[in-house]
Amino acid sequence: MKFSFRRDLALGRYVPLDTPVHRLDPRTKLAAFLVALVVLFAAAPVAGFAATLVLAGACGAARVPLRMLESGIRSLAWVLAITFLYQLLWAGPRYLGGLGAGAELGAIMALRLVGMVLAVALLLFTTEPLRLADGIGRAFGFLERFGIPVRDLTLVLTLALRFLPTV
Repeated sequence: MKFSFRRDLALGRYVPLDTPVHRLDPRTKLAAFLVALVVLFAAAPVAGFAATLVLAGACGAARVPLRMLESGIRSLAWVLAITFLYQLLWAGPRYLGGLGAGAELGAIMALRLVGMVLAVALLLFTTEPLRLADGIGRAFGFLERFGIPVRDLTLVLTLALRFLPTV
């Protein structure tokens, strides 16, 4: 099989469609992204599972191609496997008292990582990089009063988002 940038490096690429999610303001998407990450990693496992389902539904509403989501999750399969095995074999028996608890914790952590991939995909697939950077600049513009160079940070973030698919 031949390597292709278009096919194999899909995570982080903007998909121009006309959906309600695409039409949202970038600041709204950023706020929803941050809320989703907090719910995924700081809330109870049931809330994390619900957040993952909501993110999957939002990806469906945004008509993000399933092939691109699958590619993003598949590229992190080894991270998911290492996370699960770590929880199963080390953290579960050591801190929770058994393999069953470790397997449960490993599944929860892997599900949280899948939710994070869905959140990142939803944000980056539905927002043009320049609009996203502009939204970040407008959302954090008040920090310039404290001497923080928001424009420079926004430029760095734009470059990072631009080269995310390559990395």
